[in-house]
Amino acid sequence: ELAAASAQCAQLDEACRAWQVYQYNQTESFRQTLQEKIPSFAQVQNPTLESLAQHIEQYLDHLRQESDTLTHQINELKDEVQLQ
Repeated sequence: ELAAASAQCAQLDEACRAWQVYQYNQTESFRQTLQEKIPSFAQVQNPTLESLAQHIEQYLDHLRQESDTLTHQINELKDEVQLQ
């Protein structure tokens, strides 16, 4: 019984390691794909889905701020043109 339990434990350890490698490879592939669009992804080492999600959220916040600034500038230019 002990030998069977030990063998099963070894199989579970092997399966766990295989899953960790698979998960890491998938996460790394995801990071590399997004790195082309989000330059800060290049700085992420040992990525987790949580850390990548945080980077995406920060990047989206940055884009929103840029969009708001540009929209404000466009509106100011429109107002200037209307005044002339």
